[in-house]
Amino acid sequence: MRLRVYKILFFILICIIYYPSNSNSQVRGSINVYAGVLSPVTINSARELNFGNEIISGVKKTVDKLSGSAGSFQISGKAGKQLSVSFSLPENLKKGTEKLPISFAVDDGCFVSSSNPNGMVFNPLALNTVYLQEDGNLGINLGGSLHPSDYQEAGTYYGSIVINLQYSGN
Repeated sequence: MRLRVYKILFFILICIIYYPSNSNSQVRGSINVYAGVLSPVTINSARELNFGNEIISGVKKTVDKLSGSAGSFQISGKAGKQLSVSFSLPENLKKGTEKLPISFAVDDGCFVSSSNPNGMVFNPLALNTVYLQEDGNLGINLGGSLHPSDYQEAGTYYGSIVINLQYSGN
């Protein structure tokens, strides 16, 4: 009987030692997870779009996108990344309740960089795609035209141009 008990205990011991490793053939592995979030795009308003203070009633006034009076934004972000660029452009400048019509043509925008100081023309009325330069910077210039009426009231008129930027994938 004692021998039989030893055999049973020996069998149980063998089962405990070998059985779990043989029957439980579960294997595990792991990987690390990585996500690098881009730093935000920064926008600096470098220069206002300035038509000057000698607007003549009834005479159209235009500011070229590459002139010293053109509006200018300086953009910084991740070098080589693609941006979507759009604008919210005013239809009028205002002085109280008075309005002075302003317009933007399809060639009034210009992307400017150190490698292309004369710029690449773009349509400020449409959604545009551009790549940040190797240094992560980009200049955006904007011209436009004023259309004062024949009886435009004298004074200083104001408006706002809003630029909208976001990384767009590449």
